[in-house]
Amino acid sequence: MIKAIDTRYKGYLFRSRLEARWAVFFDQMGWSWDYEPEGFELGGTQYLPDFKVAIPRGDHTWFEVKPRETEIDPKFDAFFKLLTKETIWGNAAQLLRGDPVDHLERIARSNQLMCLGCGTVIKGGYSACGGGEVCCYCDFCDFTGHTGDKYQGLCAPYTYHKGSLCFCTLDIDAAHRRLRAAAVAARSARFEFGGVSA
Repeated sequence: MIKAIDTRYKGYLFRSRLEARWAVFFDQMGWSWDYEPEGFELGGTQYLPDFKVAIPRGDHTWFEVKPRETEIDPKFDAFFKLLTKETIWGNAAQLLRGDPVDHLERIARSNQLMCLGCGTVIKGGYSACGGGEVCCYCDFCDFTGHTGDKYQGLCAPYTYHKGSLCFCTLDIDAAHRRLRAAAVAARSARFEFGGVSA
């Protein structure tokens, strides 16, 4: 079996450059993240998710990074089921296959999008909701609740209306440009001698 190259970035030793590229992506987006902060027992099997990423309103999402060709990961699937059982929703964990460019392209091809409120992948697209806004529905954002009139998502500010997240069309366009630029920067990052070069 071919072993991935350990890569240093921001004081962390990542198990692969692919994981380090995702850390670069999170940094480019300005998202707070921890690498392998805690492990879990899954019915006799131990599991250590790669990233825990903070959502501005105080929640978090777990991300597991795998090579692009990975179809399933049994440990991640068991963790996902555990989260679903214990928290009622399952969107609090995601499997990321390939680098950030691969990820964004894959979800675009499959009629999905990244929720700009929390970062999870959701089915469908945006719908017009009038007044220069578009809306999408995210189970995770809906379940975790809302208490104010305006929220700062991971990618764009939004309002909440009848279970949907409503975004200004201009904010959506800017957010998608920012996501694409961050993904390209992550793919382009040069890691030399165990670290990232400027």
